[in-house]
Amino acid sequence: PDAQQVHLDLESHAGPLRATAFGPGAIAHPPSSPGPAQRGLGSFFPLGVGAEGDQPRDVEYALGGAVVVSCLRDTNTLEFHDANSGALLGRLDVPAEPTDLDVVPDGSSVLVASRTADRVTVVDVATRSIVREIPVSTGPYRVVALGDGLRAVVGCDRSTGSGAFDVIDWTSGAVLRTIGTPSQGPLGITYSPWFGVQREILSEFDVTPDDGRIVFASRAAQSILVYD
Repeated sequence: PDAQQVHLDLESHAGPLRATAFGPGAIAHPPSSPGPAQRGLGSFFPLGVGAEGDQPRDVEYALGGAVVVSCLRDTNTLEFHDANSGALLGRLDVPAEPTDLDVVPDGSSVLVASRTADRVTVVDVATRSIVREIPVSTGPYRVVALGDGLRAVVGCDRSTGSGAFDVIDWTSGAVLRTIGTPSQGPLGITYSPWFGVQREILSEFDVTPDDGRIVFASRAAQSILVYD
């Protein structure tokens, strides 16, 4: 939150899964056997149990930067860590294939896009509990909370040759609007034979600062598309 650190998701079958923080003032929690690639790392948060391939996909600060929330795609869980000590605060099971997180403006909740469950889950960070599950269009892969503290935009690939943006009210669970788009499906796959893991390359979109428009980089249309 202070723009002094950046967190990365790392996946490894050769050692513990970790989310890491780089930057001035980072508290050092070094691994037991740091290697050359780990030089300059600050804080380490072990994710999951062992190195069985939990596939961490996203990490966010919540509760004013006090808690780090990560989603582990292949074990369908969220993990909550103390941002200062790195201590594991708890885990929470969520609908299948949590792929993306976003934090609501006041930092109290996270929104979780679960791609194969076709759900966005609202999670209370303080209690580490599910508030509600919101059915959305097929294949939600990204969720962006808007600044009004009520709405969010969900990118859905639909796997039918077309995509959609669902505008939801995460406080009530209502889908306010569905905007049809060209395909937002996977653009390709990256694979690491060294670690034996793969992940899809998904489409990119963002919302303008005034929350008024969605800007979508469409490979299918070979264009930058803007939706009101």
